[in-house]
Amino acid sequence: MPVIKVNGIDIYHEIHGEGESVIFVNGNHTSTAGWMFQVPEFQKNYKVILYDHRDQGQTETSSVDYDFNQFVDDLSELMNALKIEKANIVGLSFGSTVCMQFANTYPEKINKLILMGAMSEFSPGLKYIYDTIVKMIELGKLEEVFKLLSILAFSEKSLDTFAPQMPTIS
Repeated sequence: MPVIKVNGIDIYHEIHGEGESVIFVNGNHTSTAGWMFQVPEFQKNYKVILYDHRDQGQTETSSVDYDFNQFVDDLSELMNALKIEKANIVGLSFGSTVCMQFANTYPEKINKLILMGAMSEFSPGLKYIYDTIVKMIELGKLEEVFKLLSILAFSEKSLDTFAPQMPTIS
């Protein structure tokens, strides 16, 4: 398993292809596996770097408390460890938020920045939903979280189709 020591933890990473570097930054509930359809095409012309954030996928679980800026610093230090001075950075969802802060903190390390599903701030309604989900997770109500996320993510027609297959919450 390819790991590299970054800011005190072993970060899982993959490198595919050769050329100008493109680093894919995962969303919150994804891992390097989420980029499997992009890698074959991008590796034809670029050196593709995938990695799992701390506490994600195959990367080591952090034994110390950290804040959001740690993800930004981890990306910078990963680039340093891999001897990449400047790269094209692609972020998805939470990864886009990491990328936006990375661009503010380390603009000299970015060639091009591609953001998908980016969000720079929470509206009051979205913050309420986020806080509710966090509280539900803390209370161990994972099936309820799944159901809530399903309601938020899918159309009514899709829910009607898939509802019989969803877990029953008791």
